[in-house]
Amino acid sequence: MNNKTSKTDSLVIAAGISAATIILLVSKVIAQEVFPNLSFDDATTIALLVFAAAPWLARSLEFIKLGDIELKFQKLEKNQERQGSELQEHAKYLAQLFNGLVGDRGRKVLIYLQDKKPLIYEFSEDTKQEYRTMLRQLRFLGFIEVSESISHIIDDKRPKVDLTQELALTPQGQSYLASPIAGVKVETSISEQNG
Repeated sequence: MNNKTSKTDSLVIAAGISAATIILLVSKVIAQEVFPNLSFDDATTIALLVFAAAPWLARSLEFIKLGDIELKFQKLEKNQERQGSELQEHAKYLAQLFNGLVGDRGRKVLIYLQDKKPLIYEFSEDTKQEYRTMLRQLRFLGFIEVSESISHIIDDKRPKVDLTQELALTPQGQSYLASPIAGVKVETSISEQNG
């Protein structure tokens, strides 16, 4: 909601509260005419007057203190705006951190699983540990399910392994790919790895 709409809504709410309270006050004055023993300076009347004025006073005052009750207005609104912007910054940081865990290769694997394209890779001693770690991270995040074990896939003696036959994309993995958190668009081609 933008700031202009928020101010308009708060004006409507303030006017509504004041109008309802004034109606109650008028009803009380009419009741006093019917029942003369009611007084106009009792606690109910004073509370209604304060309640009717509160929304308008809140616009200009920072806080009101009545005995042990303290109402803060302006600072609360400013704190909410500040916390909202801080929350957005934290969300961006967490998205970057999350994407760092998945990595570009991890996203490529997820995209291939989603598209049900064969992902042929020849594991070498140089990439063995890197792929083992990446697949474990994807499994830990709940993005993939493994038919047997990751070690079995990585240490397989077959010359080529189709990862799409060994792995399955989970609903959580599908949600990740569909979300803005996935962020960076990656190429869906792993031509340098396909044989």
